[in-house]
Amino acid sequence: TSHFLTQKTYSSPAYFRKITYKKMSGTEIRAGVHAPHEDVAKSSVDYPVIKVRHASYEKIEKRALIHQQDSGDITKDFLKYDEVPQITNFSRSSMPAGQCVDRHVHESKYEIFEVLSGSGEFCVWEIGAGENAKPRETVRLEKDVVITVGPKEPHSMRALEDSDGPLVMTYIGIVAPEK
Repeated sequence: TSHFLTQKTYSSPAYFRKITYKKMSGTEIRAGVHAPHEDVAKSSVDYPVIKVRHASYEKIEKRALIHQQDSGDITKDFLKYDEVPQITNFSRSSMPAGQCVDRHVHESKYEIFEVLSGSGEFCVWEIGAGENAKPRETVRLEKDVVITVGPKEPHSMRALEDSDGPLVMTYIGIVAPEK
């Protein structure tokens, strides 16, 4: 894919300033995901460089959950590990009614989930809780609910059987800082 750069300038009389809009498209690095323009490294000299500029949901390949391979291909990754510093993933999952993501834990990352549609339940256990322990919290998932879990917090989720369509969530993983 070739690179292109166009620039448009819009003026805002309310603020008496000019806003510059640049449209960039870089090389496709995987299906539906594009790298930034080559000169991004010059503008980010004090920070690690991003590796993804934009992604097209319709073109991204589906995959199973890493920690539950029998989940089927329910997830698409806008960002994968190390494509933006400190971000482990930025993904969208679509779980059919009745499907569960088993209890699991991430040793060194935070996760933030936003429900886009459907309904479900999200359970969180105390850190170190035994397999037979009851969840510390059960959160009803519905459109516009956001839930956060921390490192080592066991959690699970399920799409309710009576959900009106799949439980669709966007979620992001963030690397936990070292102690």
